[in-house]
Amino acid sequence: MEGYDVYMKKILNLFVFTLITVVFGITSVSAATLTYTEFPGGDVETTYNNPNAKYTVTISPTYHNYGADVIVKMSVDGTVAYCLEAQVKATNGMSGYTSKTLNQYISNASVREKLEKIAYVGYGYNGDTSNEMYAATQVRIWQELASVQKYTVTNVHSDIQAKINVINNRLKAPSIAGSKVTFNPDKVGKENAVTLTDTNANLNLYDVASADFEYEKSSDGKTLKIWRKEKSSKLDGKITFTFKKANGTSHAFVLGGQQTVGVLKLSATYAGFEITGTTTNPDVKISKEDALGAKEVIGAHMYITEKGSEDKIDEWDSDGKIHTISGSKFTNGKTYVIHEEVAPQGFQVANDFEFTYNRQGMDPIIVVDERSVNVKISKQDVTNGKEIKGAKLKLIDKETGKVIEEWTSGDKPHEISGEKFEDGKEYILRETLAPKGYNVSSDVVFTYNAKKMDPVVMKDEAIIENPDTGISFPLLITTLGCIGAAIGFTVLNKKNKFKKI
Repeated sequence: MEGYDVYMKKILNLFVFTLITVVFGITSVSAATLTYTEFPGGDVETTYNNPNAKYTVTISPTYHNYGADVIVKMSVDGTVAYCLEAQVKATNGMSGYTSKTLNQYISNASVREKLEKIAYVGYGYNGDTSNEMYAATQVRIWQELASVQKYTVTNVHSDIQAKINVINNRLKAPSIAGSKVTFNPDKVGKENAVTLTDTNANLNLYDVASADFEYEKSSDGKTLKIWRKEKSSKLDGKITFTFKKANGTSHAFVLGGQQTVGVLKLSATYAGFEITGTTTNPDVKISKEDALGAKEVIGAHMYITEKGSEDKIDEWDSDGKIHTISGSKFTNGKTYVIHEEVAPQGFQVANDFEFTYNRQGMDPIIVVDERSVNVKISKQDVTNGKEIKGAKLKLIDKETGKVIEEWTSGDKPHEISGEKFEDGKEYILRETLAPKGYNVSSDVVFTYNAKKMDPVVMKDEAIIENPDTGISFPLLITTLGCIGAAIGFTVLNKKNKFKKI
């Protein structure tokens, strides 16, 4: 039994030792020491020119019988800290502070977020470790806590207020938040970037969480350039910014009910802002060209419709320049038809041209007009179909009576350029003087077809003449008549006797 008692006593001692060690360990881990350095100098109003002056602000109503809180630089275990209870004083060098997460002390999430942001953009930001910035950060924290701790902060010196103004400006969202950027579909790459300027110069307080476009922030946080990548299929999207990624955990250090101070660090990635971008529909450019020389043709009447619809999206006459139609009139992926209603004189009407609209880019559309066919006019003998030389001919516009061309027929058909005709119009071929031995032919009327024309043929009939006897037919008749009369007179004279009276 004695051995057993000794054994149990050892077990008990070991248990107690372990318990003490654990408790001591926990206490030593959670315990923290607060120290502070008072700003040298006296009242701020009398030591205005002293950069290390001690600052005071008034917190009201008062609960601890003093109306002015003295601002001192606090630290917990060497890390900068701020007073979270404006009307409770701390003792320099005091140890035994117990650490809590900030949400255990401040339940309001929006207040916790604001405190962490204030501490981040205040003392120490951009290297500003002046006493004035520390004081401004502390006062700005009190101002934020005033809503939940029910007090007001007054009598803030102008030096501190100037720094508070800086902090407040940094807490503002960039002025470009929510901007909408429009890209030209024909312009990509950094050289065509859209530049946005943040009048608050706070872009450096934000990290890019995701981006559909290329971007570049200036080193001073004032400007942001955004552009589409070359050959990028991304037409619409956004850039999302967040208020700096988490880089630490905030703690509240509590000493009983006497004092609570805070070590404040960004403990989350807070919501930021977005910039949206969209690319306008590319314009449709239509070129009306001569098939013979890739030159713009003037005078074609054209219109464009969505396939299957008769509604005209655009209608125009070609004027020697490429015609541009706004991309806003088109829908991505739909098919459209270009129709040439009237071709310029001297050209054929082109066939309908179909294309599918593509938001990613549209190459110029070229509609080619073939030249109108020439007209061959043949002056032929009606009996043998051979060409007749020497006929005086005219080509006349039937509608206007205007003479288009005059010529004398030769031993080959006469050819007239198609440029002198209008498709579908009627023309008159007229002979004004027939060759020797031919009668003048009647007018020939024909309709011009710019795509295909058979030769226009005019046939002449030859003049009919008497056989060649050496005596003309009228003289022969007269002579024969006289001879017959003479013979008749002689015969009658022989049969009858005439009496003299």
